[in-house]
Amino acid sequence: RNRKTAFSWYLKAAQQGDMEAQTLVGQCLLNGEGTDPDKSQAIEWLNMAVDQGNEEAIELLNSLL
Repeated sequence: RNRKTAFSWYLKAAQQGDMEAQTLVGQCLLNGEGTDPDKSQAIEWLNMAVDQGNEEAIELLNSLL
């Protein structure tokens, strides 16, 4: 339950353009934490964070290659 709540808050912040939240949403979607896993959605959110220069998102995307 707490993970679902956390994901909900991360998603709200991510939708407002917060790159840290976009990275967290991507991680949650990759790992199925607080939401159903969805690799393609995860990649979309991580790419948004990468576009803003988020190093962690860059590393996560590189690990998927």
